[in-house]
Amino acid sequence: MTHNFPKSIRSLRWLSMGIIATGFVMKLFFLLSLLFASLSNAGHSAWEAGATTFTSEWIHIDPSFDFPTWPHETIRYYFNTPQMKTEFANDIRAAWQLWYAAGLPETFRFIEYSRTRCEAAPDDCLLIIAEYGAPSFFTSLGRQRIDPWDRNVMYLAFEGTEDEHDKALIIAHEIGHAWGLLHEHQNPLFWQWAFRGTRSDSLVQFYCENVLGFDEVEHEFNNTLLLWAEDGPCRDQARAYEFGFLASEMIPWGPRYQQPHRLWPHDYDVDWDSIMIYESHSFGADDEHGNKQLTLVRTKDLQVIPEPGTVTELDVFGMLHLYHPRYGKFREVFHNDPTSAWYAVFKDKIKNCLIKT
Repeated sequence: MTHNFPKSIRSLRWLSMGIIATGFVMKLFFLLSLLFASLSNAGHSAWEAGATTFTSEWIHIDPSFDFPTWPHETIRYYFNTPQMKTEFANDIRAAWQLWYAAGLPETFRFIEYSRTRCEAAPDDCLLIIAEYGAPSFFTSLGRQRIDPWDRNVMYLAFEGTEDEHDKALIIAHEIGHAWGLLHEHQNPLFWQWAFRGTRSDSLVQFYCENVLGFDEVEHEFNNTLLLWAEDGPCRDQARAYEFGFLASEMIPWGPRYQQPHRLWPHDYDVDWDSIMIYESHSFGADDEHGNKQLTLVRTKDLQVIPEPGTVTELDVFGMLHLYHPRYGKFREVFHNDPTSAWYAVFKDKIKNCLIKT
């Protein structure tokens, strides 16, 4: 039987069908959007690890009482002697230009300052100690006073055989530390440990036995397996520091840090060209032919990590995040955290709290 509905009812019927179809399409779009959602900001920022950032490859200090950053995006530096200023001033400027060339905004400034004014306010300046001798390079992380000078220091000791380009790259690396960047290869998420050494699913393979000074450290242990224990000098950075063992510059960073990687990063997440990464023979002891042995390689096809060629765009992203977080804010440190500057006060105060039993 055919029903002849009035025209108004037929129009209403088509309208209701259109609404149902529109609702279905909207729900479909909503479900699809969930598949492509990349950023979330759920809960209080104190529980988040500064993770609401671009997925760029870098790692830097977690700004804190122990690792303060430089105010106004400016580092003022001065040289230890007028002679070294004459010798290295151009190298310092060339190294800083590599950061600008990689895209660092010129709002960041690395400028020479009066020695007299810096000596009057040492916490506001970076002392550059440059000399010739056995190669050695280390720098304060941010505004971190270091021994034996109790100042913010960049220490540069060149052999004297380096060309201008090599010196600029070395100094550019140290400038990254001065601002607060850490070594790319020391990101703890890149490392997975086995009973003795790194596992096959680690992004890097570490050959501790090839690092300079390994034999001396090994003699301190009756059981050599303890070298790779969780608190062993081939695995724990603080323990390696205790022995003065150069593995401390290779293995995962121990203190708090900021980085954007997901929990299980892949090989392509690492900036293998970063100015802040070590090449594969760094701190390697000589083999029987006088060649430096491998200390660190990529797990993927056991590829050698090359010498950095320049500052990368991702190095710049790390610097920008450290001084300009794009989303949210840095992870907050609670007073009951041992890394908090107020931890000692917190422990003292909590003794006076009434505890009901």
